[in-house]
Amino acid sequence: MITFRQMLKERESKGDPCLYSALEEIFQDGLKSWLSLLGEKDKSFLGIPHTQNVETHIDNAVPDSVKRGFSSTEIFVLLASVLLHDIGKLGGALPHSTQSCQIIQKNWAFLRIPSHQLSVWISAVSCSHTWPTPFPPKIFEKERRKICPFQASKDCELACEIEEFSELNLHHEADDGPVRLDWIATLLRIGDEVDNFNRRTLPRWIVPDTTDVHWRFYINSIFFDLAGKCIKLRTRDFCAQEWNNSTGRDADGKSQKQKAYEALKGIDSVLSEWKRPLAEIGLTYERAFVESAKPRPTLFTYPDGDTNHNRHISTIEPPLTQNLIIRIIRAMLRLDYGVINGRYFSWESLSAESGLADVGLVILAVNRIRATTTSPNIRDTCTDRAQGEYIRTAMSNHKIISFSSGWMLERNNPAVAPEAQQYDSCAIPTGIKELDHLLCPENPKPAQKDSGNDWEGGFYAPLVQHESNTCKWLSPVISVVGGSGDGKTSLAIQIATGLVKVGWLSMFYCLEQKPERIIQNMFNYGFLDSDDIEKYLFDLESEPWYRLNRDFLNDHNGGLLLPRLTPSLPKHISSVDNLFELRYNEIKRSLEWSRGGHDHSKLKIFFFIDSLSAFSADPLTRTEIHQLFSLFRLYEV
Repeated sequence: MITFRQMLKERESKGDPCLYSALEEIFQDGLKSWLSLLGEKDKSFLGIPHTQNVETHIDNAVPDSVKRGFSSTEIFVLLASVLLHDIGKLGGALPHSTQSCQIIQKNWAFLRIPSHQLSVWISAVSCSHTWPTPFPPKIFEKERRKICPFQASKDCELACEIEEFSELNLHHEADDGPVRLDWIATLLRIGDEVDNFNRRTLPRWIVPDTTDVHWRFYINSIFFDLAGKCIKLRTRDFCAQEWNNSTGRDADGKSQKQKAYEALKGIDSVLSEWKRPLAEIGLTYERAFVESAKPRPTLFTYPDGDTNHNRHISTIEPPLTQNLIIRIIRAMLRLDYGVINGRYFSWESLSAESGLADVGLVILAVNRIRATTTSPNIRDTCTDRAQGEYIRTAMSNHKIISFSSGWMLERNNPAVAPEAQQYDSCAIPTGIKELDHLLCPENPKPAQKDSGNDWEGGFYAPLVQHESNTCKWLSPVISVVGGSGDGKTSLAIQIATGLVKVGWLSMFYCLEQKPERIIQNMFNYGFLDSDDIEKYLFDLESEPWYRLNRDFLNDHNGGLLLPRLTPSLPKHISSVDNLFELRYNEIKRSLEWSRGGHDHSKLKIFFFIDSLSAFSADPLTRTEIHQLFSLFRLYEV
């Protein structure tokens, strides 16, 4: 991830106006004069920790592709507003956002802001960071002087006199393009509202044991789930129950849990009321939750009723029913079984495989599965206890390892690769006599007497002499081209089954049909009968690839493997490059596995990919096709 600050610094190094240096000057001067005076209030820091947190939240909330659409002036105004938005808390009778606006407008030169125009924009954004909507609160004439005397005296340069009209919604231009103040104000509003975690609270080892711990202490991180359209305030693993049992109350009579609920409600209100500029930026967040890791993964939200009575305090847990858990487990095992030598999968691939659009819900389900398998004594209700038993049984041979961007399974039984087999023929039979003759019109090897077969041909695979007097087999790479319905898949299936019957190992990757459909076609066309299917077939979506070993190959004298590749990624995160690279690496790992670690060996193995066009969202480039074909030549398959 690239941050807004890094972008501003890089642009200045390439000749943009010195706005990064100006931002640093504002910060350094603030350290010497006013930042440290903000101090601590209500058990939370207001100064440097808070401004740094807000900037981090904004960076995490906005994808890199969106960040690059902001001009240098917009980035400067945003980061300067983050730094200055709470300066009004130093004192004054006005609301602190209004006080900040006045201080910035009156003292912009002393604050080291480079120009008057920049100060107007920064003051407008700072003033709006407490507004309930992108428009200023409605101010009646008799109250205007009381609430904002600066505005009433006409000393203020901002257009905020009526509710439907705001400085944020005017058109502003800088030398490097438009300055979209409503976008900047929205990002500050979100970053400021979600800053509720332990990096702004007093460390627990400083607070006396008799002091009730502020609820922010339990929030370990803020996670912006753009795919799940929500913002999660995550607790540490060991503290969820402590927070739930927190009964201490502040001077205003509210418990810490009530304060947490109110904070969630405030975030949801901003996501709702500032929805238009959020949508324009491309941020689709809709809800806020507190995600508790233990005693089991749960999403807490604010109650709708009176929080003074426990019967109205409710928690909302996503529907992690046993059916959904089963669905996730089966999807995980299908991917782990079917993708040969699979090491790491993205959350999005599991979401696509399980058919669940909510990536956040998928992550939460996996966290529950992992917690259940690692904590056998977890306290459950009767229903959950049955669910826990199912999870532990289904995952008894697997350990889940999760990352921020994906997951993998560790098996108790290590994978065993098949032993490499030697091959010394000059042609690869297709199993179709007429096609063998067409592909190799000159018989490469005389038929054995009494064999009943007067021709041995197929795909031409020449052998060349090495200096060490050993033969090297040159792998043929064949493309079958045709329109939809021309029979490419049927031809490939027939060739694969023909190879299997003469002792080959055929690996059939199909990106467009499920294994059961391929098996049914083999049976319908008569390529394999029921006994052959039982004898030769190995469906890697129902049986793990790592059970394939030397015994299987020896017992079956050839086999048809139906492995798989991970599903396509959702459109909002996929690109041609990463989808091709993902599947290319999976093919490469299956080739590494199939060699069995014997680099000098020549394998009696044939790979099928149906179809090449499904390898990426867009047609493959010449370079990508060459890269893929070179991979097969490199591994001599």
